[in-house]
Amino acid sequence: MYDEFANQSEELQNQIKAFTSQGIDSATLKTVDKKREYLKAKIEGLPVIWTNSATPIESEQILNRFWKFNVDETLIQDKIIHEYQQEEDLLGDMTERELEKIKQAKAEISFIFNTKNLKILNPFALCWEVRTKANRNMRPMIRAIINVLAYSNRMIRPHINEDTILASLSDNIIAFFIWSSFEIYQLKKVPERYLKLLNVLNSNERYYNEQLADAYKEKYPDEDPLSPDTCYQYAYKMEKLNLMGSIKDGNKKIWFPLTSAHSTSKTKYGSNGTLACLIFESLEVRFPTIEELAAVLRRIENASLAKNQNTECFEDLEGLARQLFDWDFLYILGKTLDFDIPKQTGYASEKSNSGILDLLEFNEPDQATNSNTPILDSNSCLNESIAFVKNQYEKGTPIDNIIKIVGKELIEECHKRGIIPRIGGGP
Repeated sequence: MYDEFANQSEELQNQIKAFTSQGIDSATLKTVDKKREYLKAKIEGLPVIWTNSATPIESEQILNRFWKFNVDETLIQDKIIHEYQQEEDLLGDMTERELEKIKQAKAEISFIFNTKNLKILNPFALCWEVRTKANRNMRPMIRAIINVLAYSNRMIRPHINEDTILASLSDNIIAFFIWSSFEIYQLKKVPERYLKLLNVLNSNERYYNEQLADAYKEKYPDEDPLSPDTCYQYAYKMEKLNLMGSIKDGNKKIWFPLTSAHSTSKTKYGSNGTLACLIFESLEVRFPTIEELAAVLRRIENASLAKNQNTECFEDLEGLARQLFDWDFLYILGKTLDFDIPKQTGYASEKSNSGILDLLEFNEPDQATNSNTPILDSNSCLNESIAFVKNQYEKGTPIDNIIKIVGKELIEECHKRGIIPRIGGGP
């Protein structure tokens, strides 16, 4: 834990950047044991680092490594704190009562740590893209939310072996809405109190300091007002971050917003009226057809078999795809969590949306590609997959597109069997 991170030395900040970067070697801790003897301990996984900073941090390398949240400054939280302080004055030290909650929390954490680690594969990984590719840490951060949701629902998620489960559509979409609920802080990189001021401004209007204060009071009548001087300080800092602009009027500044403080989602629908695309501030989500999702599951199956894992073959790929496309559960859960989940009238369009997964162009299923064909063992799985590759190759599907579905290992097997010729010594 580090207090006032922005005020820490450059050396310490560099150490923390190293701690929060995924590398080949695990981090190590040098310390002493109870006998005061030297001890070197390996830290499994990335260490969790908590920090705070009253001064906005400007380093992109630091900002892109952390979840960023704000202190709850709402009136509701103010009331809770006030009531707690009253009760403490009345009854004395509250520590013992709080200890019971701490014990319960420790017991729950111990249960999680003692549960067998599960590997989580996401069949919908190809369906969503980060719109800002320069931020390389955003996708792993969102994936962490997806994994938490899939783990929470592990009892009802399909297993491909004893320690690997598949994430469903609801795990993905709820994770995206959770992300979008605070992505504005991640993207704008400023405290919530600044964004609340930005939130009251109209992009077509210009504001003096006094008008900023009036607009804030009108928007948040039940909160403590901001003085014109405070509005100036907030606006000045947001101007340095290219969130607001200004023009001079004598000795005064006239402010105007350069961006919105809102994080919204947009929807696009296909020709048959089903939802085709969901667009957030930093994400774009495209919905696969059942056939496309089944093809992705085939890729997961082939990769698992190639690794000689104790993997059960999927007997019904399309049936499994429909199970993972749990929109009804998603819609109900979204309403429970107060997320504005759009209503889906059915599965995604039977025809692939333009470039939806950048996969091969699907044709009508035939015997070679029929996902409903029972698969009994690893050899029959392999034979079915090879038949699928041969069928697509004979139809003229580009090799690169087939590789995206089945993986390089299966293509290599087809080379060995003479089903697909090697071209120029390449794949």
